[in-house]
Amino acid sequence: MILIFSLVILLFIFSFFRFSVLGELKSVVEFAHRFCLEQIPTGSNSIPELKALVCAENFSNLQESNLYISSGLIHLFVVSGAHLLFIEKSLQNFNGGKKFSFAIIFTVLFAYSLMCAMNPPVTRCLISIAFAHYLFQKNIRWPPHFYVFCSGIISLIINPPWIDSLSLQMSWLAAFTVSYAGEVFKHSALLRQFIFFLLLYPAVMWFQIVSPGIILANLFLGPALEFILFPVALLTWAAHPVAPVFDFLILCFKTILSALEFSYLPRTETVPPQMPYLNWALLLLLHLGAHLHYVRKKRAA
Repeated sequence: MILIFSLVILLFIFSFFRFSVLGELKSVVEFAHRFCLEQIPTGSNSIPELKALVCAENFSNLQESNLYISSGLIHLFVVSGAHLLFIEKSLQNFNGGKKFSFAIIFTVLFAYSLMCAMNPPVTRCLISIAFAHYLFQKNIRWPPHFYVFCSGIISLIINPPWIDSLSLQMSWLAAFTVSYAGEVFKHSALLRQFIFFLLLYPAVMWFQIVSPGIILANLFLGPALEFILFPVALLTWAAHPVAPVFDFLILCFKTILSALEFSYLPRTETVPPQMPYLNWALLLLLHLGAHLHYVRKKRAA
């Protein structure tokens, strides 16, 4: 409780004085992001996908992204926390079984986060990784949903304007769902995807008509995107001759999505101005419920 109280006080101080850590790094972030975009192979037929997967560059128009939005896979296309976790695990299993030190891993992740313009989901995940490592080093065994909450608060501390960021809210919701649902429903991937759909539905329902079919799309196609397309995209960024392989994989992926007949149906209603507050209320209620469940479980043990 002391930690939570301290983080809230820091958030109030930083927001009151309008100080942003990321604002101080603006020139460095812009340089790194521009460097990432400039390294994209210009001869590729899938430049928008490469920019999204490697550099966290948003798609410039609906024609490029409608398949990914309608299938619910857009959150995996534009670099998110899942990408950083993949890089972290890859580095841990690299080097012939000898683990890199966390300092090296964090340096790589921080450099990559800079190239991704330190967007809210990436920054939140980077903080979460560092925070989880700190707890492990101190032999502190907190439940995963608790350090998800702390990493979200720290994200707001380093950049208070993100209080209105839908991408931070959705990333936070996704991280909570993965940590909590993964703990409670560890033996059912389908149920975890259903919970993921259920919790993120209020955040996206104002932008499009959401089909429950995205549950199956995330269940079966999400891993292909995360463990095949993303690594090949990174390889293509580093070695341009690999571009035809990536183009072929993207063509296959889009063909499958088209065959499944996902269609983007935007909402015509105006997004209510109170939506960010409703999302924060949902997040706080979820964390409160998870904490009460944890306390009851611990007392019963």
